[in-house]
Amino acid sequence: MVQWLANRGYVCLQVEFRGSTGYGKEFIRAADKEWGRKMLWDVLDGTAWAVEQGYADPDRLGILGASFGGCQTLCAVAFAPDRFTCAVDMFGPSNLVTFMRSLPPQWESRKARFLTRGGNPETEEGLLRARSPYHRADGIRSPLLIVQGANDPRVKPAESDQIVEKLKENGVEYDYLFFENEGHGLRHPANRETFASRAEAFLARHLGGRSGGERVNLTEFVMYTILQHPSHSPFFARR
Repeated sequence: MVQWLANRGYVCLQVEFRGSTGYGKEFIRAADKEWGRKMLWDVLDGTAWAVEQGYADPDRLGILGASFGGCQTLCAVAFAPDRFTCAVDMFGPSNLVTFMRSLPPQWESRKARFLTRGGNPETEEGLLRARSPYHRADGIRSPLLIVQGANDPRVKPAESDQIVEKLKENGVEYDYLFFENEGHGLRHPANRETFASRAEAFLARHLGGRSGGERVNLTEFVMYTILQHPSHSPFFARR
């Protein structure tokens, strides 16, 4: 994914915001109940650093994320509406209340951890609503490309459907890529190519990067970014 974006002319930064693995338990626990807040602040701080260093044009910034990174992406355009020119959300929860209430049965063994990390919808609904981009969608102004699989057992299609409805109601530009034969990721080569084509055209339209180059094989992106490290939210920009 990063190599593809760089090839299209974008500077890329992957922020290891609090809660990311590999930095010890204290760093992970620093994200407890901080979805849509301090975890987002880390992304915004990284973006500000890239601008201050001269790596990025503050008027041409984009953000992309998959799974929880998709949630971060939606939070970024909802809670910091003047920061990013455009955004790409892939399989991202938009409403933390409905997301927490729809965790799949196979996650029962880790449900307690999810509730500790994000919040319990039965006892902390107010917190989850306050941190949900869906409930701040009226502030979204950045154009969005949203990607969703019909058979996603982790982030149900309703999570993307409801944010799309909000964007439609508010007259915000959006492109909704809904794949009938995908789950939590893009596994079919034809779908990967469709996504790559639509995404680079979307980014070129709003950020000015290159589009229409060589065909892209997104196999490594799908396996690495979505399945192994879903928290990664690449920020990208034109210099």
